[in-house]
Amino acid sequence: MKATHDLEVAVTSAHQVTKGSLAVRTAETEADVRSYAEISLQYGAWLSKEFNVDLSFQSFQQEIDSLPGDFAPPDGVILIASLVTTGGDRQDIGAVALRPLTPQHIYGPVTANTDWSVKTCEMKRLYVFPDWQSYGAGRKLAQTVIEAARQLGYQRMVLDTLDRLRGANKLYEKLGFRQCSSYNGNSVADVCFWEMRL
Repeated sequence: MKATHDLEVAVTSAHQVTKGSLAVRTAETEADVRSYAEISLQYGAWLSKEFNVDLSFQSFQQEIDSLPGDFAPPDGVILIASLVTTGGDRQDIGAVALRPLTPQHIYGPVTANTDWSVKTCEMKRLYVFPDWQSYGAGRKLAQTVIEAARQLGYQRMVLDTLDRLRGANKLYEKLGFRQCSSYNGNSVADVCFWEMRL
């Protein structure tokens, strides 16, 4: 439990005060988890509307219903980005999570030779509401979740995304990810896979 507390303190102290009124926090309360769930549901709706992608093959609704689930401490983390007014009011505008990568997260045939001896986590559900994407929240969330993964002792981080999401892919490349083979069997059209050694 202490390790989890230390992680939360470290993430808060390193990233709470960011560019302007943008802040990133760990999800510690039921209200935080509800906010993450709402952001994730909006992400799922956006993927469906914009790209005709249905996340049901990932048991998406079950994931939402069981939150924090695999994202719970001590092996996972949920982060929320907010805009904070001078009066202290907070508006949540995006989120990201990480979980340990385990065989239960494999959806189909994989092309990567996964070395299960390497402690690996998966970044999930990085999303910022479109109206707020110019605030740098996506980058800050990604940087913060990478640092959290290091603090949790992970040696490798993986993620999947769509090739059509050019801005996201450029961000991952700039952060030090490199493209890799399929690690989870995701068969959505034009899906691409990224990994980073931590």
